Amino acid sequence: MSRTCLCRALVSINRQNAPFFIRSVFSGPESTPDFTKNSLKNDESWETKKLKSVQERVALLGKGVQFEGDERIIDNEARRVFSVPHQVYVTKDEANKSRDFAKNILGNRVNYNKTSHFTRETNLDPDFARPEVQAILKTITGRDPKRVFKQKLGVPSEMPTVKFLTTEQLKKEMDKSLKYAEQLLEMPPVMLEREEIDEVIAEDENLDGYEACNVVFTDISENLKLNERFVVVREPSGSLRKAKWAERDRIQQVYFSKPGRTSIKPKLLKDMKIALKHGLHENILMQTLIQHEPDSSEFIRIHQDIYNDIDNRGLYDNFRSTRFFGGLAFYLTKYKSIDGLLIDMIKRSLISDAVNLIQLFCMLHPESKTTSQLKTNTDYQQLDIIEAYMNCDCNDSHSLKLAVEAFQTSLESESDCAVASS
Repeated sequence: MSRTCLCRALVSINRQNAPFFIRSVFSGPESTPDFTKNSLKNDESWETKKLKSVQERVALLGKGVQFEGDERIIDNEARRVFSVPHQVYVTKDEANKSRDFAKNILGNRVNYNKTSHFTRETNLDPDFARPEVQAILKTITGRDPKRVFKQKLGVPSEMPTVKFLTTEQLKKEMDKSLKYAEQLLEMPPVMLEREEIDEVIAEDENLDGYEACNVVFTDISENLKLNERFVVVREPSGSLRKAKWAERDRIQQVYFSKPGRTSIKPKLLKDMKIALKHGLHENILMQTLIQHEPDSSEFIRIHQDIYNDIDNRGLYDNFRSTRFFGGLAFYLTKYKSIDGLLIDMIKRSLISDAVNLIQLFCMLHPESKTTSQLKTNTDYQQLDIIEAYMNCDCNDSHSLKLAVEAFQTSLESESDCAVASS
């Protein structure tokens, strides 16, 4: 067997056994083996046509023929690809827009580098980015130290240390713990779903059938941001197009791996029924935050499924004082499904949180009946605000009314006990 045939046989065997598609060892038609004159006459494949073109070019150059420019060296499609601007997805002005505000709400810098994961700040949900909305979400999240600093699964705990501190030193340590708690409670960004990339750069019929799979060309420069990296795909049909988002995420994970993210979809995200049955909602949300980009369709879909399951099972209290409670409240408020969360707050005597939730509802839905009724009178008390929502936009007014009556009864009993003890 000749050396050329042996190379082709090895490539064919590797392609069949490889778990992923691999590129041919031939970098182009110029490196294909030479053909006989008879095969050149009868073969109409792309390789043969290209080889004929190369032979004609070399023969003409040998005769001293001079061509204008590089028209016989670089074809129009190659020149067009080479001249495409490097920043093909976002300009620097757009990337810098609203970045100052986004720095305060993107991810948890304790677990990973947020700048490497979230670079599409301009795609933030405009309602989520409003400062007054952020203030309410942070308020109703709560800061229970036992929950914020609770033991994490898979994270080894440190031995406690005892220190003798003065009052001033103790205050400094408490302030330091509060700042660290704020970092742990930073809400993941709520972003609009990114538009799929569907742009063809060039069509080359001569490349039809040259490869059996897509060939991806990537700029692997290290100083480029997520959106600015040039990634194109040459399809077997000869079409050259910009890579779609799923392809970009996969290719960038190959060259620039992100901590915790895997090339293969984790088992926890493949079938979430078992995980949800055992109450691993927070684990799924954390895994999704690491595995997917926050404006991808998969990230948004998983978060919505988890939030809906939490709402159906009434597991709101499990997420208080966690970084995901704000996103849960925002999602339920945006889609007018706050009845269950509102009732849970009243049952736990969190009346101020319930009022803040209704105010958030009015901010996101200024056309609602509750908003118009509260605008007519600004002297409402806390329970009056809850009653206004109950009479206007509540879908389960009966359950909400029972929760309010139970809360009023508990207040009366506590006041009676206070009077009796005095």
